Formats: sequence, C-alpha cells, structure tokens
Amino acid sequence: MLLDGTALTNLEVLLSTDGEEKGSLFKFLNRTSSPGGKRLLKDWVCAPLLQPKEINARLDAVSELCGPLSEAEALLKVWGIIKYAYALLP
Repeated sequence: MLLDGTALTNLEVLLSTDGEEKGSLFKFLNRTSSPGGKRLLKDWVCAPLLQPKEINARLDAVSELCGPLSEAEALLKVWGIIKYAYALLP
C-alpha cells in the first residue's frame, strides 16, 4: 500500500498540522542513528505492508536488531572499556 499525499497530511505521518516534523508519527518512531536508517524508516511508514507474511518477516528482523546485545555490540562495549582504561594509563 502506498499512502498518497492527502493521507500522509491528514494522518500527520511525516509532518504535523503545523508543517513541522515535531508531533508527527515519523518523529515519534524515529530512533535511527544513520541517514540510511532514517530513509528506510520513512519508506516503511509511507508504504505500510498489507500481507501478514511480510509484516511478520519485518517484525522478526526488527526484533533481531532490538533483542539482546549482538556480538558486534558486545565487542564495541568492551572496546569502550579498553579505551577508557588506556586513557587512564600514565
């Protein structure tokens, strides 16, 4: 499904009635940390899925990313501790 401009405006998906991003659905949902993630989220919000199979696949992907610490995140956390300890050395 692709939402047209009127639907996006009336539902305040991208911009609020003030014409600002603040107060919109997109602003509420946007917790991305990269420009690519922001663009992908905007695409997802403007073109919601209709098929249960596709919706569940997306939910699985999101829960995978939001679940327990991944190995990469764990390594980054350890690296931060090492950098901090190294900075304390004389």
